[in-house]
Amino acid sequence: MILSKKQFPKTIETKRFIGSMPTLSDLSEYYSMFQNKQFIACYGVAFSKEKINELVVSNINHWKQNGFGMWTWRDKESHHFIGRVGLKSITVEEKNEVELAYALKPEYWGKSVAIEMSLMAIALAFNTLSLPSLICFTRAQNYQSLRVMQKLDFHYEKDFIYLGFLQKLHRLANFGLNTHIDHK
Repeated sequence: MILSKKQFPKTIETKRFIGSMPTLSDLSEYYSMFQNKQFIACYGVAFSKEKINELVVSNINHWKQNGFGMWTWRDKESHHFIGRVGLKSITVEEKNEVELAYALKPEYWGKSVAIEMSLMAIALAFNTLSLPSLICFTRAQNYQSLRVMQKLDFHYEKDFIYLGFLQKLHRLANFGLNTHIDHK
């Protein structure tokens, strides 16, 4: 899905945060997040540095191939790394989808950070990409992520197995509403 009519922004801002395309210079911050014990306990899997490197490279390549993707997010004032939130193409049970995905450092959990960033991604998905819907999924035991989906108005669709884990898939339909983007 390469964009032709409207350009998807490579850098975006919310009231408190700034998101930009991932780069290899972000790797050490991704290592810190993905190898955090609290993050691993919630996410359900520990990634090696090699796997994290592959993930960041994959995110960079996704932008090149699709014209949209995940953003690396930082605090506007401190410029501290927060995590990644954005959109990615994915095949689920032989169906091509676009997923809203998010992964934040544990110190940002429970502070509406994922909600603020995700609302921006959702608005761009529907208003710029004109997607009919988005999916979002997580492990069945990741109650915090399930709560984020609920607050974003995603609705449960089904359980499925992804990477060997039971997942709860939720969907948000684009009903043709012009979703407002509050940049600041």
